[in-house]
Amino acid sequence: MSIGQIDFWQLLALCQIELLLFAGVFFLLGALDDLAVDTAYLWLRLTGKIKTPIRCRADLGQRRLCGPAA
Repeated sequence: MSIGQIDFWQLLALCQIELLLFAGVFFLLGALDDLAVDTAYLWLRLTGKIKTPIRCRADLGQRRLCGPAA
């Protein structure tokens, strides 16, 4: 099959496949990036290098707001 024998609908289908391929590759790269960030956070959390401060709800209710607040 040469280029001269391809009709409009086959060309459109070929373009669709190419665009889906590019979109799939970029979605995969984005997913791998998110996976790397999540893995780094999990590793730091498990090794104890990141700790979440624990706040008492009663203490927070009595504090005045300071700074800009919505």
